[in-house]
Amino acid sequence: MVGTITLTTGTGPLTGARPLVSCSFANGYTTVPRVFISLASSSSFVPYTTNETEAGFVLNNSMGDIGASTTYKFNYFVIQ
Repeated sequence: MVGTITLTTGTGPLTGARPLVSCSFANGYTTVPRVFISLASSSSFVPYTTNETEAGFVLNNSMGDIGASTTYKFNYFVIQ
C-alpha cells in the first residue's frame, strides 16, 4: 500500500518531538507490516513511525518545532 498523508497544524505551533497522527489501515494486515515514511514537503524535521500493528501506525516528529497553520505532506509505503 502506498499513499500520502496531508497534515495541517492548528493555530499554535507544536514544540518538541511528539506523535503527530494515528493512521489506521482500511483493511488490516495478517501480520505487522513494515512502514516506510518520507517527508514530501519542505521542512527541517524527519518523520518516523511507531506503534506499528496489523491495524495501523503512529506518525511522529523527531526534530524540534512544527510551525502553526502549516501544511505538511508525507509519503508512505507499507509492505508485509
